[in-house]
Amino acid sequence: PNTDSTFEPAAPSLLSSFQTLTETGWIPPDPILAVGPSHVVVAVNSDFAFYTKGGALQYTTTFDAWFSSLNPPSGAFDPKVVYDQYEDRFVVVTLERVNAGTSFADPGNESRILLAVSKDGNPRKIDDWHFLSIDAKLTNIVGFGLDFWADYPGFEVDEEAIYVTANYFVHPGNFGGFGGTFVWIVGKDEFYSGGSSSANVYSPAGETGLFDFTMMPAQVYGEGGIGGPGSSIGTFLVGYSGLTFGGPGGVEAAQVITIDDPLGESGGPFFSGEFVVLGDLENVGGGCSFPALADAPQPGTTALIEVNDRRALDAVWRDDELWMTFTIDGTGPCNPAVAGTTNAAWAQMDTSGGPGALATIDSGVIGGEDIGVEPTSTYFAAIAVNRSGVAKIGFSASSADVYAGAFVTGRSPGDLPGETSNTETVQAGVDYYIRTFGGPRNRWGDYSGISVDPTNETFFWIFNEYAAPRAETPSSNGEDGRWGTAWGRTKG
Repeated sequence: PNTDSTFEPAAPSLLSSFQTLTETGWIPPDPILAVGPSHVVVAVNSDFAFYTKGGALQYTTTFDAWFSSLNPPSGAFDPKVVYDQYEDRFVVVTLERVNAGTSFADPGNESRILLAVSKDGNPRKIDDWHFLSIDAKLTNIVGFGLDFWADYPGFEVDEEAIYVTANYFVHPGNFGGFGGTFVWIVGKDEFYSGGSSSANVYSPAGETGLFDFTMMPAQVYGEGGIGGPGSSIGTFLVGYSGLTFGGPGGVEAAQVITIDDPLGESGGPFFSGEFVVLGDLENVGGGCSFPALADAPQPGTTALIEVNDRRALDAVWRDDELWMTFTIDGTGPCNPAVAGTTNAAWAQMDTSGGPGALATIDSGVIGGEDIGVEPTSTYFAAIAVNRSGVAKIGFSASSADVYAGAFVTGRSPGDLPGETSNTETVQAGVDYYIRTFGGPRNRWGDYSGISVDPTNETFFWIFNEYAAPRAETPSSNGEDGRWGTAWGRTKG
C-alpha cells in the first residue's frame, strides 16, 4: 500500500463544499447537521455554527454559552440538531452530567437533557430561541438505589413530538453499569410557545420485551404539515446488534419498535416491537464467531481509528418506508483466520402493513471499493431520503492507503438490489490521525450529519469530519493528530 500520500478516489466532486469547525479539544467530534430554508447548521461536541447556504458564517458559539440560561454546571456534550419541517424551526439537543463521586442516590449526581428550539426558520441571535432543561437522572432502574445518567442521544421529531433516546450508565463511571436504553417524549406545543412542556420517559425494551440496546428514532416526514405513518403513530425506534436467525450463514435482523399515541391522547403511548429480517449481511452467530468490529486502518501509522460497535446510527421514515444505517463486519464468509473489515450498512423496510407486519424491501453494504486500493473501512453513516425516494448516505472511510475522510453515496428507485451509486468525496483526509488524550481509544465519530434541502429536495447536504494536517506542536502527551470538518451539497 501507498503510505506516503492519499489515494485519490475515482469519484465525482460535490456541487459545493466548505471547510468549517476544527479541532476543539474534544474527541469524538460528533459532527451533525440540519438544513432549513436559508441556513445550514453544523455542530460538533462543544460548538455549533449557522451558515448561509452560500457558505457565509452567520454566527458561531459554544454550547455552554448557548445554554447559559439553563446554568449548565459542566461541559455540554453529544449535540444533535434537526430541522422541524412541520413548524419551520431548528431544534437542538445536548447532554450534561455531574458526578458526586458515588454511584448511589445522591443529589450531587446530575444528568440533564438540554433542548433549544428556534422561534422560526431564520434565527439570528440567542433571543430567537426557547430553552428547556429536562432532569434526566434515573434512580433505581435496576435496583440497589443506583443513579444513572443519559448518554449518546438519538434525536428526531414528527408532527406531534420530540423524541430523545439515550443509553443509561451508572454514576460516576464513564461506561460501566449499563442500565438500558430509554426514550424521552416531549410535546412540541408548549415548548415551541416558550412554556415548560412535559417530558415523559419510557423503557422501549421493558414495554415490548425485546432486547435492550441502542435504539435510534426515525425522522418522520409528512407533506403539508400532515404526519406520516398514521393518524396516531409517532415514530419508529430502530436497533441493530448483529442478531442472527438460522445458524451459520443465517440472516441478520433489525429490532423495530413502533410508538403509537406518543402524547397519550388516547391512553398511550403504546409500544409494539418486532424483528425485521434484513438479509445475510454478516456472518455472526450460529457457529461463527461474534468478533468485535475491527477498528479502521490508516496510512503512515499502525494506530487504528475507533469505529465503535454494531449499532443503529440513523433512521428516517417517508412514504411508508423506513430506512436505517448501522455498522457491520463486512469481511464476508465466516473465517476466523481473516482479519475483519468494518463497513457501514443500510436497510429499507416497508411499513405499509402496520406494526407487526414490517418487511424488508432491500439492504446493502457500503464497501468503499471505489475509494481506495486496499480494503476500505466505512463507518458512522447517516441517511436522508427525498420525496422521490432517492436516498443519500454520508459516512467516514479510511484504509491502509486512504486517510480518514468524509464521503457520500446513495441509491435511487430502480437501482439494482443492494447497490449504491459511485462515491463522492466531501473532504479527503490529508494526514494520519491519532488523538487519544492519553487514553486507549483513538476516537472518531460518534456520528455524522446529512439532510434534505427543504426548499429543493433535489439537493442533499452532508457534514462530517476528516483527518486534518497534524499540529506542528504536539500536545503534552505527544499527540499531534487533528480533525477538521466540512459540509457540502450534492444532487440526488
